[in-house]
Amino acid sequence: MYPVKNPSHDARNANFRSTSWAAIKLLLVCLLTASVPYALYVRVDSKNVKAAVTTLPSGRSGSYLNAQEGHALRAEYRGEQSVVNAMQSGQAKARTLASADLDGDATPDLLAGYAYGGTGIVTIQRGNPEAFAPKDESVYQRMHDGYNPNSLLPIGETFQVPVAVDFLQAGDFNNDSRKDVLVAAQGGDLFLLAGDGSGNLSAPTQVALPGVVTALAAGEFRAPDGRTDLAVGVDGPAGPQVLIYDGANGVSAEPMILGLSARATSLQFGEMDGFPFMGLAIATGSEIEIVHGWGRKTSVSLESRVEKIDTGMNVRGLASGFFMWSREGSKQLAALGDDGTIRIFGRGQLNTQPLSEEELTARGRRRLQAKNRTPVDAEMLTGWQPAQAETWTKSRELVTGKVVGADATTRNLLQGADISFSDTDDLMVLGGNKLDVIRQVDIAKNAPASTTLIGSDFATTSLESADAPATLALKPTVVLPPAARLPL
Repeated sequence: MYPVKNPSHDARNANFRSTSWAAIKLLLVCLLTASVPYALYVRVDSKNVKAAVTTLPSGRSGSYLNAQEGHALRAEYRGEQSVVNAMQSGQAKARTLASADLDGDATPDLLAGYAYGGTGIVTIQRGNPEAFAPKDESVYQRMHDGYNPNSLLPIGETFQVPVAVDFLQAGDFNNDSRKDVLVAAQGGDLFLLAGDGSGNLSAPTQVALPGVVTALAAGEFRAPDGRTDLAVGVDGPAGPQVLIYDGANGVSAEPMILGLSARATSLQFGEMDGFPFMGLAIATGSEIEIVHGWGRKTSVSLESRVEKIDTGMNVRGLASGFFMWSREGSKQLAALGDDGTIRIFGRGQLNTQPLSEEELTARGRRRLQAKNRTPVDAEMLTGWQPAQAETWTKSRELVTGKVVGADATTRNLLQGADISFSDTDDLMVLGGNKLDVIRQVDIAKNAPASTTLIGSDFATTSLESADAPATLALKPTVVLPPAARLPL
């Protein structure tokens, strides 16, 4: 049973102001936030097979994002000798990254996918417990004395797979409560490496598909149930399609199938309307096709849940998040074009006028009153209806100058995140030898001294890389670091 509500960021803030206990909770959240630095991994192609982001942190004290100097995380690879040789010699070409806790030690592990000689390689570097959740309390004293543990252990395990790893996802895909790995090649097949819960992976087994893979994403679809749902873009005899697998059944079950107007080039799960369901955004050329979620206890056709957005550009990446402040507090969609232009789409016309203190107080009271409402079984709801839906409109256009269409192998070109701990989410964009972090700023209150403005109210901080990035991944550490490790 789920209470049906869609609180905005402002309503949550107002609720914090409502009681003294809420103020205490806010203080605890602030303390926790200050202790959560992020580990940002950018995989590059280089002979030394290293992950390196060379940043220039000097002079960024006035910026919303103060990054430490990047450094290479080298790995000692283990596995079949020919695969190890390929990794050490630089013959394997980096393609994609993913992060998951494969061995159940509450420490996320880093997975990387490579292309090698017509096949592929998956590597796993275990997370370092001392950087996430130390079991030995003496580690905290060592941190206070200057110890800065790497977030990954130095050993890299290697697994050879039948196809180049252009796509990589981690999650429970066979419904056995253990984390697995899925790999696929662009224009190729999909393979499952089942996990045993201790970090070991089985030999790859092919997942039968009605075509070759064009896009892959994992997340939550319909009412969130804690299971990993999967979306696969394919192109086959029946034309371009997207397959949606319910995590409660796994990839061995029959998927929901939706025919598309063109090949899917990017997929993104996220909030697509004001109902308590997750949807799926599909980039198909210059269009975004949105599949709205619905309750599992209702019967609807997949085609009836679709609406389309004409972006006016060839979409290379999608991200869902709260990128622009609005009174509605609703999530938006960001689309990245070949020329580096980012267009942010919102539902209806976003109201960006700031809230007064009186309005914040009133919202907080309504939020408290909502707690007394009778819960509703969300799975009984149909959700989004075409006749009542707000039209998606372009709320902002950001010209980054990054040409991203030249290299079709680069993955995760656009990603949403919250690494600056501000009211809105950040956008991370790969292009050239840089990773740009873009966020909305209030110029009147906090004009960043060392960032580049895009338009009137978005700022960019660039992290330079020694080599052209192939993909990126982001994961937080959760230990309390020494003062020197508070970059954000």
